Formats: sequence, C-alpha cells, structure tokens
Amino acid sequence: MQTNPYLAPTANLDTGDRWSWDLKNIWQIALYQKCLMIVQFMFFSIILFMVFYVQIIGTLLRLPIETDGYWFWGIIIAAGISLLLVTICITVLCSKCWNLAIGAGAFAGMFIPGANLILMLVINSLITKRLRNYNVRVGLFGANMNDIRIQQQEDIENSISYVSASHQK
Repeated sequence: MQTNPYLAPTANLDTGDRWSWDLKNIWQIALYQKCLMIVQFMFFSIILFMVFYVQIIGTLLRLPIETDGYWFWGIIIAAGISLLLVTICITVLCSKCWNLAIGAGAFAGMFIPGANLILMLVINSLITKRLRNYNVRVGLFGANMNDIRIQQQEDIENSISYVSASHQK
C-alpha cells in the first residue's frame, strides 16, 4: 500500500443542495418582509410629501388647493399603487408563512379601513418573531439578509466531510 504523505486532503463537495429547506423558506420570508418595509416606507413618504406640499407650502404661498391639479391626482395615484403593493406583500407573506387561505383572508382584510393597520402590525410582529427564532436580526427596513447567509455558510461548513489523501483510491 503506497500512499503519498505530501498530498493535501481533498474535500467531498458532493453535498447536493447548498440551501436547506428552512433556510430557503426563511430567506424568502425575509425578502418579502424587506419588500413590505420598503413599500410601507414609500407609502409613508408619499403621504408625508402630500401633507407637506399641500398644507405647508400651499399655505405659505397662499395657493388654493386644487383637486383637479396634476399634483393632487398624481399623489393620489401613487398612494393607491403603494397601498396595493402593501396589500400584495402582506398576502404573499401570509401565504408563504402559513397557507393560501390565510393569505386570502389577509388580502380581504387589507381592504377594511382601520383593520388593515392592525392586520399589518400583527402579521409583521409574527414574521419578526419567526425570523428572530432563526437568529436573524430585524430592523427598521426588515431582516438582515447577511445573517441568513452566515447561517448558510455554517451549514455548508458543517456538512462538508474531509477525506484525507492517504485514504483516497
């Protein structure tokens, strides 16, 4: 039996899929939550701009508030689109985390004034709790995607088995 003691060990890289099912699921949930946070921020910014422009600047310049102007309807359309995107994000998040029936219920609940705010807060807190259970930090703009990448790297490092060169055939 002739072995070369100077050969470096080689890794068995045939590990199949690099992402576990849990990490794929958590990655998608974190991505949807990040999208939801960005869309909510856009919605808040549009409303804030509308209030600032119409109330403060209009009052300072003594401009009449016209409801037939392009600014007014442009802001209303932008707010409507961002509200629709928030509804879609909430529906996709509920469908991904639980099931399609809960996603459809969340979609219907998003069109009830007042209840949609409570629904968004409850769903976002449940999603945040789920992500934190997987040691993913969640901030103002959603989950930190690097935490999931670090977990994936740790899973890869734990799953690779090293075979020494002396045991190769």
